[in-house]
Amino acid sequence: MSGFDISKESWNTAVRVAKGMWVIATHHHPGGSRFSPHVNNRCLVFLLNDALDGGREVLLVANATDGVALQPIRKLSEETGAPIRFLIAAGAGHSLHLAEWHDALPETQVLVGPTRIPRIAAGRKLARSPRFKVFDGDDPLPMFHGQLEAVNFDSLGGFRETVTPKEGGKDSRWGMLGVMLRNMPPKDPHDELWLYHVASRTAIGGENLGWRLSQADRVAMAWMLRMMMKAEVTYIVSGPRPPLDKDRVRRHWEKILAWPADNLLSYHDTLGTGEIGNARAKLRHAVEAVHQI
Repeated sequence: MSGFDISKESWNTAVRVAKGMWVIATHHHPGGSRFSPHVNNRCLVFLLNDALDGGREVLLVANATDGVALQPIRKLSEETGAPIRFLIAAGAGHSLHLAEWHDALPETQVLVGPTRIPRIAAGRKLARSPRFKVFDGDDPLPMFHGQLEAVNFDSLGGFRETVTPKEGGKDSRWGMLGVMLRNMPPKDPHDELWLYHVASRTAIGGENLGWRLSQADRVAMAWMLRMMMKAEVTYIVSGPRPPLDKDRVRRHWEKILAWPADNLLSYHDTLGTGEIGNARAKLRHAVEAVHQI
């Protein structure tokens, strides 16, 4: 398992889980709603050599979480001597904090997928910045080949843009149910970024990968969410992220399943957990179960 250990993950702290890889767990209520479940929202940090900058060591940050993660990242930069060169959006829904992080990290380039974020409020807000870049959907991170591989998993459906409570929208107990009812079946084009850290043989899924929840965390969720979640098992989210182009979705899976992954994480797994060991086989089984390959 290449020295990978997620067991010491702790809140608001940069925890080294493998050589050149750290995880910062942050408290999160999706959309900023007080009625949303409390979940982990991981910020991942990688120390990599930028092939487009003479092999210089840099930090790449995946997922702009709550701003509490910024200080641990700055500390990592000081300790490693590597600049925080890239911030990459983890997928279509991971955009609410992008503007805050863009302003807090003035030397950092913000990278987002081409399908959804550029056309929603968070992307439009940053569109004029020279540090805001839409990456190539077919080759998101060419400067890190052999270190951090990436598949921009597009051709998925999702919910249309709504104004979240964090953005000033109305917060209510039934707000999430209303959003779901208005968006069924989900048809708005979404893309989810999948990453593979070569040195630790660790894959990180987008929101079409089910969150690995403990039994206690799943039971604590409202019934509506509980019906969509599974505990302590690898599974694919096919309802809120249905395939819009089955052939292209299959091709994405072929690339991802070619990664020799021992470990598999989502951004919202229960603290200190993931699919550790034999992850590739378990992911293939999950994909086959929803008939996407």
